[in-house]
Amino acid sequence: MQIRDRHAPTEFVFDMLSRKSAKSSKRHDTVSKTNAEFKSGIDSGKELETWGTGITLKDELYYLTQFANHPQHLPFWARYLSFIMVPLFKNSGRILHLQITNDQ
Repeated sequence: MQIRDRHAPTEFVFDMLSRKSAKSSKRHDTVSKTNAEFKSGIDSGKELETWGTGITLKDELYYLTQFANHPQHLPFWARYLSFIMVPLFKNSGRILHLQITNDQ
């Protein structure tokens, strides 16, 4: 497997959009002003473990959950709507922490 053979042992931390968010990213106000193009996304970090042996999802942090955990940093209106927004859009973006080992 190329990922393991080229990069193990290592750890990666990166952000990822859901499939739905990636498909609709062109409509986002900041992305629409650039030539950026999101061609794919994933709906669960566990999907990456199926790419091959030696890939382990160590952690998956959702952006919206993290924002809701710190209401003092949110605009006044968002503090009261976060209980609706988080469940509806929780899966839209996340930070993934992967570990890649030589285990076969």
